[in-house]
Amino acid sequence: MALCLGAETGKEHWRFPLGETLVSKDGSGPRSTPTIDGDRVYALGSRGGLYCLRLGDGKKLWDADLKARFDAPLPAWGFACSPLVDGELLLLSAGGRGGQSVVALDKMTGKTKWTALDDPAGYSSPVISKAAGTRQVVFFTGSAVAGLDPEKGDVFWRFPWETTQAANVATPIVRGDYVFISSGYNQGCALLRVVKNGDGSLAVKRVYRNNLMRNHFSTSVFTRATCTASTRAAWSAWTSAATRARGSGGRGRSGSSNRGSLLLAGDRLIVLGESGNVALVEPTPEEYREKASFRLTERKCWTLPALAQGRLYVRDEQELYCIDLRKK
Repeated sequence: MALCLGAETGKEHWRFPLGETLVSKDGSGPRSTPTIDGDRVYALGSRGGLYCLRLGDGKKLWDADLKARFDAPLPAWGFACSPLVDGELLLLSAGGRGGQSVVALDKMTGKTKWTALDDPAGYSSPVISKAAGTRQVVFFTGSAVAGLDPEKGDVFWRFPWETTQAANVATPIVRGDYVFISSGYNQGCALLRVVKNGDGSLAVKRVYRNNLMRNHFSTSVFTRATCTASTRAAWSAWTSAATRARGSGGRGRSGSSNRGSLLLAGDRLIVLGESGNVALVEPTPEEYREKASFRLTERKCWTLPALAQGRLYVRDEQELYCIDLRKK
């Protein structure tokens, strides 16, 4: 279900069903975040129904079934890619067979513009990069990370990254010529550098690879050359300055947070633990430095919070909460 609520009051303005819901022990409902572009909202349901809705009233403008159009198997935990708007294109991971793993649609009509790769679907979302002076879209599929031409779908480079059940979930972090990826399920993390060959083509080189970070479902944040993420066992920080071939890892106790999600807000991290604990944390590679915390809910929280205009929006398995963080 896609819902539009009043930011201050929580009053419902409209709702739109996103097709049949995928129900599992890990939670029900959509896995992706809706994308707003002008007066349009793009929302992907857990079973592959993609919808373009009018922001003002939730009216459907067009829709597409990823499974049917791209011959895409249903991923174990459902479709989870958040659509990326780039100019006139809508870019997303479909996991379709026969060169239809990643796709570009006309954002106004839903018409297919190009498809590429043969990888299974992961659970990550694409990002735009200008690595090695070339504009590209970076996809983290179920078996690799790759950079493609966003206009034509040509593959610039690809780095294999196999994970149990194609569980590559965290969105890559791109900074300059570098791409940072991390996965759980006994995989780990890697820093890659995109380079330009003498003939102008692109290649990718591994800077380092280790298992000090193993993102389960949340995406790392990057600040002051430090990546911070949630692993299965603890919150961890990994110094990953682009000029260094090796980093120095620091690991802090997670307190009551365990796995969870995090946001960078100014010079602090807002951490939401899966057990419903919200914490304010200082981002440092040396140790976990919690400044304040409180328990918001007793239900599991696996959804990334949203911060807007001093309000923090948090969702557990049943309810949505709005926390006013502004100074009184």
